[in-house]
Amino acid sequence: MIAAISFALASALVTSAADFNVTVGANNQLVFDPTSVTVQNGDTVHFEFVSKNHSATQSTFANPCARLDGGVDSGFLNVADNVPSVWSFTVNDASSPFWFHCAQTSPANHCQTGMVFAINPTADKSFDAFQAAAKSNASGTTPGDISAESSPGTTPPANATDGANAGTPSSSGSDTSVPSGTGFSTSNATTTPSSGASSPDPTQNPNGAIFTRGSSSIGVATITSLIVAFVF
Repeated sequence: MIAAISFALASALVTSAADFNVTVGANNQLVFDPTSVTVQNGDTVHFEFVSKNHSATQSTFANPCARLDGGVDSGFLNVADNVPSVWSFTVNDASSPFWFHCAQTSPANHCQTGMVFAINPTADKSFDAFQAAAKSNASGTTPGDISAESSPGTTPPANATDGANAGTPSSSGSDTSVPSGTGFSTSNATTTPSSGASSPDPTQNPNGAIFTRGSSSIGVATITSLIVAFVF
């Protein structure tokens, strides 16, 4: 009985929320890398902007290049002097897919070149189909607002970036908060220069995303100590 409880305790610690890192503009290209991730409730997605002037703007499967009215939006984060910026949010409703695009249209429409990203795509609504729709200009030539009703589980952030600011460099993102019970529990659009400090060894996820466990700072030794203390 004690052994079973100890195993459950260790499992709970090890399988806590994960962090997924997505590079925006890797190698000066119009890409999100990886192009999609599969997350669970409580996981956090970090977008690291490393080149040019891009955004991570929520859209829908039906309209890949149109900003979802009330959806989350990093705003445009202009990378100056090769100093990356990071925008993060935590997912608290992973029951349905979420779709994103870069809303930059100058000098070219980034979304229509295929610069899109997906969270929890499905067999019926795959990333490849989403990207193909973006490239085919299915959502029109001008990004704009669309109804939030096609994306359940999200509500307007307190101060999401408006599409009217498209193309405007942003030296710092806006601190955005989404009420609990929505698709995204928090959205911190804070520009964070890379400190160069070492980070925990990443784990390679089968879907290509690099992530570290949210409780990795506890460490295996600490988990072992907790189990030993509990047993004895």
